[in-house]
Amino acid sequence: MLDKKQMRQVMLTRRQALTEAERMHAGQLALAQVQQLLTGQERVMLYMPFRGELDTIVLAQWLLEQGGEVVLPLTDKQTRMLTPALVKNLATLQPAAYGILEPSPGNYEPIAPDSLQAVIVPGAAFDRFGYRIGYGGGYYDRFLPRLAADCLTIGYCYDWQLVERLVPDPWDQRLSHVVTDHRCWVVLRHN
Repeated sequence: MLDKKQMRQVMLTRRQALTEAERMHAGQLALAQVQQLLTGQERVMLYMPFRGELDTIVLAQWLLEQGGEVVLPLTDKQTRMLTPALVKNLATLQPAAYGILEPSPGNYEPIAPDSLQAVIVPGAAFDRFGYRIGYGGGYYDRFLPRLAADCLTIGYCYDWQLVERLVPDPWDQRLSHVVTDHRCWVVLRHN
């Protein structure tokens, strides 16, 4: 079995080999999978796709069309913390930490993490128990405990990133769902 570092590398290499057309097609399929889960959720934090991640731009557009609010994480590399930012206009996004798109100054409102109703979480690999392998910075493992207990936490990935079982570290945070381009998985809550 691969360790976390090896698994991360294998998954990221495969993800970066995808074509733009493959990523866009998978993003549309994943949107169809996640829509029922997010219907009625008014304030949703998602990520902006980076290095081949499953596309969330179509999800952001759908949320706005439904009258929802799109929230993006602001990344503080010094503290390794995420701050949720309510986006006023998707057209004002600009590259920030790690080259990931974030709202530009003056075009967002910082909000409390416990005001979120759902969070779309990126990662390199996910399992059916709600554990994930992230990118090694621990940003989401520090962020997720700050959410309200009833907030949906949704791993968002290509179907091939969903593996049978990951070995979690004590600080790893469980997600409530995993959505791929082929299915919506409600996490099994036993070990």
